[in-house]
Amino acid sequence: MACQVLQAIVSGALGKTDVFVNISTNGGKKWSENIIVPGFDEYEHHFFPIISVDPTNGYIYVLYYEQAQYTTNTAPILAISKDGGKNFEARKLAPAFKASEDYFLGDYLGLDARDSKVLPVWMELHDGVQSIHTTILNARDL
Repeated sequence: MACQVLQAIVSGALGKTDVFVNISTNGGKKWSENIIVPGFDEYEHHFFPIISVDPTNGYIYVLYYEQAQYTTNTAPILAISKDGGKNFEARKLAPAFKASEDYFLGDYLGLDARDSKVLPVWMELHDGVQSIHTTILNARDL
């Protein structure tokens, strides 16, 4: 199975960003329609996605940031699909922090998965200090 992750602007009154995944089961010759990766609130922005597929069980992981509309409150989100991308379940990896225009978070995210373990890496900003965070999660706990 091959996967790719996309970020797109949704047209409409909200004008928010969402993360989408496309799935291929034939080596990339044909791709699925866009599959939206849900967050916690449909009115929030989702951005800087990165994807990993565990080759031992086929679970799909997507790591991205979620930011509340009209604020700078930002949280790292990990979404997991255990059914080949048909459904995703999202969880916050850490409490929201206040992003700032003075500090570039960038797309400095990392994600790896193998043997039912997933290792997300993300940046946070607290009191003007950038920091890097990671954790090792077991798929059965997600």
